[in-house]
Amino acid sequence: MIKLNIGCGDDYKESNENEEWINVDVSPNVRCDKVMNLENIPYDFPDNTFDYIYAKHIIEHISRDKFIDVMRELHRIAKPDAIIHIISPLNKFWNDPTHKNPTTPETFHYFSNPRMSRIYNLPKFEVIKERITSDKINTIPKKLSFFVPFLSMDFEILIRVKK
Repeated sequence: MIKLNIGCGDDYKESNENEEWINVDVSPNVRCDKVMNLENIPYDFPDNTFDYIYAKHIIEHISRDKFIDVMRELHRIAKPDAIIHIISPLNKFWNDPTHKNPTTPETFHYFSNPRMSRIYNLPKFEVIKERITSDKINTIPKKLSFFVPFLSMDFEILIRVKK
């Protein structure tokens, strides 16, 4: 199984006999296998390379005008039925001046909507799991998440690549 860790930062993933990890980051100051800017497309990976793509606290750093292109490129390098695992801030987005693109779980539902995919020529994904987490509470019911603004909350979503 070949896995890609995009925007790895200090979260370098070690390969083992069951999985090969490729860790990429824009910064040459962190341990990574490849320095690359996700906004510079195309990526230097062949089509249908990865079984799993891990994106923890990176999607929000992609410029709004490049976001769909990045999602298209992740779709291209992922194998059919690959999983893309995204974790991103929900209510603390505005605290970090390097954040460029606020997203929510609903952002990724556009890619699984046949009508939106057709109209905007979006890559096709299927949302298979989503949840809201906090550094203080493991899982927060989605309907309550906006009523607890004092907690630092992330959303976590798993999407399956459809080709």
